[in-house]
Amino acid sequence: MIRFVAASEGKIELVGNDHSVIVASNDVNTLAETIRSVGFDSDGAYFTSSMDFADEYGFASYGDATALFERAVALV
Repeated sequence: MIRFVAASEGKIELVGNDHSVIVASNDVNTLAETIRSVGFDSDGAYFTSSMDFADEYGFASYGDATALFERAVALV
């Protein structure tokens, strides 16, 4: 289950309860399929601070990681 959502090297990392990266991608379809197949932790998922400062983690703008994640969730 997905517990954390982080920005890293221009990609979104979906991270499990055990802190292992389930997937790291900047492809909206890959993210959506992972969300669909794995699902979120029953207590919900949390954004790491890297999502707020995505421009420091390989994205062009600070809001780009959140926008990519929201597009993936919308596809689910």
